[in-house]
Amino acid sequence: MPEPSLCPVLVDERVLVFLGWEGKRTFFLAAKNIENDAITWRWERPSTHTIWRLDVSRSGEFIGVILGEELGEYTPPDADDEHPRTQIGLIGPDRRSIDWVTILVGANSVENSRVEQVLPSDDGTYVAVAGYGNQVAIVDVAARKPLWVKKPVTESSLVCAAFSPDARLVYSGGTAGVVFAFDVRNGEIVGQWFASRSGTEEYGHQITCISASGDGRWVAVGTGPEGDVYVGDARRHKLVATLPHGGSTILMVQFSPDSAALASFGAGKLKIWRAADWDAQPQPATQPASQSSPR
Repeated sequence: MPEPSLCPVLVDERVLVFLGWEGKRTFFLAAKNIENDAITWRWERPSTHTIWRLDVSRSGEFIGVILGEELGEYTPPDADDEHPRTQIGLIGPDRRSIDWVTILVGANSVENSRVEQVLPSDDGTYVAVAGYGNQVAIVDVAARKPLWVKKPVTESSLVCAAFSPDARLVYSGGTAGVVFAFDVRNGEIVGQWFASRSGTEEYGHQITCISASGDGRWVAVGTGPEGDVYVGDARRHKLVATLPHGGSTILMVQFSPDSAALASFGAGKLKIWRAADWDAQPQPATQPASQSSPR
């Protein structure tokens, strides 16, 4: 049986979707039951494109897929190296097919080279593409086109994205160490806060991953290279807690389905934090915020 290789995403307690391979270049997308390792479904992909990334919505109902054009001898005959095409796909709850929603056409040859995330909203209405041209793109699934592609003038590169539960906001961050809250409809910045020890931009410090709680109250980001996790009040757009995970750059943050806990992973360690710890503390008016400890 082919072995999983890239981009594994756990859809629920039993199903893992992954990119696998057969032979030298025959890549495929499949789902398997993690209890018995049996392949339960396999999706076809365009032969001239490579799957770069998979991400699952917080609800677990939708999976985002992003494809980039092949290079060299496998490049499509109508490809334009200066304007690479990136396909955005969506797998729905029935898991039977990939809906290729739209194609993003790059403004330059490297615009699609750093795509970090292709995240669907909980209801599958939108897909956030983080890192595209160092920006965030929001794709309207029903309209089958991008609503906007942008980044703040103070930011060099946005690398992650998370939707609010109602999909009205998308949160993002990157090299400036700032959490931005964008209005999904038009890309307007409606709130922002620094995820840093000093409360300002710090050289070399950056946001690496992000998660929004399902109850709509919190936004958490992992950072590097120090290995701190920062939690913000999603309604007030303010920092409320600093979680000293430690070690090195944080690779993952994720809220539990009931929003009662937050998991962080970095430096080979997984830590679980209780939301009640920072929720019970007085909210600081200014940074630095209070610290919390893992349970």
